[in-house]
Amino acid sequence: MEKEVEVPTPKPQPVVKEFVPQLPFPTQLHKDRLETEFAKFMAMLKQVNISMPFVETLSNMPEYAKFMKDLLTNKRKLGELSTMMLNEEFSAILQNKLPEKRKDPASFTIPCMIGSLHVGKSLTDLGASINVMPYKLFKKLGLGEPSNTRMSIQLTDRSIVHPRGIVDDLIVPVRQFSYPVDFVILDINEDVDVPLILGRPFLATAKALIDVNDWKLILRAGMSKSLSLFLII
Repeated sequence: MEKEVEVPTPKPQPVVKEFVPQLPFPTQLHKDRLETEFAKFMAMLKQVNISMPFVETLSNMPEYAKFMKDLLTNKRKLGELSTMMLNEEFSAILQNKLPEKRKDPASFTIPCMIGSLHVGKSLTDLGASINVMPYKLFKKLGLGEPSNTRMSIQLTDRSIVHPRGIVDDLIVPVRQFSYPVDFVILDINEDVDVPLILGRPFLATAKALIDVNDWKLILRAGMSKSLSLFLII
């Protein structure tokens, strides 16, 4: 006679729920959602044209009742419309407009005096790190010989030239102003039209402001005195 073997019934495994981490800032998420809903509400409110009783309109959108209550109790405020004046350049950027194309205003030259010599056009050059005077023009001043220097100058064509010398603190009158200027004396042919080059050292001494748009060069002396020189072509 066979024995009956009792097989144990397997116990069901407990169901393990997947761990879902909580949001770190639930209140901020709720606030952001409210702000989004309020923005939608305001957009809808601005587009509503009332052709039926206002109370009936409100009853048709109960989900926005809280926002309306906040508006009526001044918990939320309608943004006031404001007008901001923009300058022409900023307005052109926003409207994707290109600025007016201008022509080359040519080089800026100014009249000045060197000793007793009147120089009608002296080139003001922001690209020059020195003030340059031809040796022939320097000899006309009757100041003897310039001081020796070991300076070497690389020209735009990459050639190297050695100055005849330098002269310090030469007074250069420009209209009613006078400026001390250090010149490098070069043995080059004198340009009859533009014999002098006044570089960045002079422009810094004269506190120059260059307005390319108006073709105007402003020189200053002291804190308040200024001189406007228009482009001489």
